[in-house]
Amino acid sequence: MIAIGWVREFVSGETLGYAIGRGALVADPVLLGLLLTLGACYTAWYLGKLPAAAFVIGGVSLFPLAANFQPGAPDPHSLAWVLALGSVLPLVASRDRVGPHARAHFVGAGILGGIGMWNDSTTGMAVVVAVFLGALCHEIIRTRGKQRGGATPCSWRAWANAGAITTFVASLFEFAPHHMSWSLDAVSPIHAVVWWGMGEVLGATGLYLRNGRARLDRRSVITLCVAILAILSWPVAGILTDSGSLLASDFYARELANHPSGTIAPSLGAWLARTSGDGAKWATLLPCALLFVLVVRVVFGKLDQGQRGRLVFATGSSVFIIAMGFLQLRWWNLCDVFELVALAVLVSGFRTDGIRAWLGGLAAVVFFLPGLFVGFPTSAATASLHKIATLDAQSLIERDYAYSLVKHAGTDPVVLFSTPIFSGAAAFYGGFRVVASSDDENRVGFLTAVRIASATTEQEVSILLHSRGITHVALPLWDPILDQLVRIGLDVPPGQELPQNAFSVSLRQWDMPLWMRPMDYFVPNEPQFQGFDLRSFALQAAQEPEMGLSRLADFFVDRGQLREARGVRDSLKAYPRSVVAIGAIARIDLALQDAKALKDSLEELIPDLSRRSARNLPADRRISLAALFIQTDHRDLARDQLTACFATFDESSLRSMTPSAVVNLVALSRL
Repeated sequence: MIAIGWVREFVSGETLGYAIGRGALVADPVLLGLLLTLGACYTAWYLGKLPAAAFVIGGVSLFPLAANFQPGAPDPHSLAWVLALGSVLPLVASRDRVGPHARAHFVGAGILGGIGMWNDSTTGMAVVVAVFLGALCHEIIRTRGKQRGGATPCSWRAWANAGAITTFVASLFEFAPHHMSWSLDAVSPIHAVVWWGMGEVLGATGLYLRNGRARLDRRSVITLCVAILAILSWPVAGILTDSGSLLASDFYARELANHPSGTIAPSLGAWLARTSGDGAKWATLLPCALLFVLVVRVVFGKLDQGQRGRLVFATGSSVFIIAMGFLQLRWWNLCDVFELVALAVLVSGFRTDGIRAWLGGLAAVVFFLPGLFVGFPTSAATASLHKIATLDAQSLIERDYAYSLVKHAGTDPVVLFSTPIFSGAAAFYGGFRVVASSDDENRVGFLTAVRIASATTEQEVSILLHSRGITHVALPLWDPILDQLVRIGLDVPPGQELPQNAFSVSLRQWDMPLWMRPMDYFVPNEPQFQGFDLRSFALQAAQEPEMGLSRLADFFVDRGQLREARGVRDSLKAYPRSVVAIGAIARIDLALQDAKALKDSLEELIPDLSRRSARNLPADRRISLAALFIQTDHRDLARDQLTACFATFDESSLRSMTPSAVVNLVALSRL
């Protein structure tokens, strides 16, 4: 997406941010196009035209893999699947298995696998383990039925060494020297050590199967023992750091695909238990029948040992990933990667000089075709697509709010407190820091969110917010986790009313501390956005009570919340000698269209403008008074307030103003 943005910026002269945004519309389809084009060329060169055709058809139709490459919905996992395919296909594509030519394929696969480990260590490690298990099966089958010295060697050590070196260099580039750790949640030198160990075990296994124990001298045995210890470093480091599990802990691990048919479920069994989505179920599970075809081909087919070994490699790798897919839905995408490779290998064994071969290849591809009806639904061009779904509306609000918050903050750092899902989306689109997130590993952030949401005293809230540098608070009232945070923090049973003094509950009633101000963020008043109410606040220096109440009164008046404005008016009466309070009362009277009350308020306000307290009003209060005077035909008073406002106006004053205040400022300036 960023690369496409750079190209657009260079070609069209657009700003980089706009170019990247436009590039997001085509980023994943372009990535899929590159994958199919390069993969088809590579497969046609080394396996034949028929496997290349099967590769393209399978790559377009496989569900959920192909469904992840949606226009306008860039998915960070898409690149992981592309790199996974690039790191597996070269291992089976070369017919020449001897010498430096074959070794080049294995080295290329290792380098792409190392880059994949850098991009997504969880996916990268799953690919390495699957290849390791498939390679063991390959070595056993390849030497079966031959004399032990007759099998040609494979370059598994070259694959492992290239992958280990790439992974090690990537880990140093990413974290060295200040952020190195033993955690396996990101690319780590431990991944490189494990990968090297797997290569040595494969090499020793091949030597033993071909030549028996005669070639395993003391040096080879010592190397094999060290390699086994290297592999064991993975579970040891994972247990010590609570990381490195092949079952990902992020929210999107439960999502089948970034697609309307990509249902969310904790496991395959939970997904299959649902009554809806039969088309997606068939499209996902039917390609698994290819494994049965592979087994039949291996057992009963007339194949040379090299072809049989490659089929066994594809089968063993796929079985492992399918087992992972039963535990977690995300792995069905990687399963499709290995099934696509298996399809190319299977079809490469058919002779291409007759119609029977093409019919056999077509029969193998049939298992993949149902994905075309799910990944590319027939209703894509209907008018119903113009209706914004609930999740789409929520996503649009999250994206727009993040953009708005960044623009309001300018160069000042932003730290947002909100619910985990809203925080994750806002951080992604806005690029700022958040307290909580949807990542299950962010346990500290979640507990912090619980403490803040359930805090019952202003002092506690102030300490929690300021100690963590929080600058803004956003409460998406449609998110049920907002209430759950309070229930967890205060141990409130389900169904019982929440305490009104809890921080997040009090903010819903507009009961905020004097060091917070409401931000006038508007959710569009359209049918698609009904039910989405967002409360946004910014932290600021403490202010006088009448100042805070007057700003809140303007906030309610601008939003048309006259019932709330009437309540603030009653509170403002406690400050009869304050110009700020009287001015806010007059604005409320004007909004309520109470002519008598407005006349009384103006008669009380105008003489007080000559008092000393009226000489140092903030810019937003002067704009409010100017708007009041221009609407009540006191143009000279409005001009005086606006002139005094410009004398002290600055960027921070402008950024802290509500949109309505900015509109008033522009309109008054033109007058």
